[in-house]
Amino acid sequence: MSQLLYCILANVTATVHLVLIAMNVLAVPFLIVNEPFWIWAPLITFLVSPFVGGTYCIFNQLENLYRLKAGMPLIKDRLDQLFIRNK
Repeated sequence: MSQLLYCILANVTATVHLVLIAMNVLAVPFLIVNEPFWIWAPLITFLVSPFVGGTYCIFNQLENLYRLKAGMPLIKDRLDQLFIRNK
């Protein structure tokens, strides 16, 4: 496939990933307000752990595959790419 197609796929994957992150961030307050502690505590731990740890994320791997084939620089994690480096 062409390099342009891989650039498009990388950007689409990054957009979907960002939407999923936004949905997770928005879900946290709703869980705290609407669910009892024994339900929201494990769910929030599951939702927040990719942000604070170096856990495996399939979207990062998929985007890095497309970036590699397109000749773009690889990313380490989503927050690093979006907010810290911001190149």
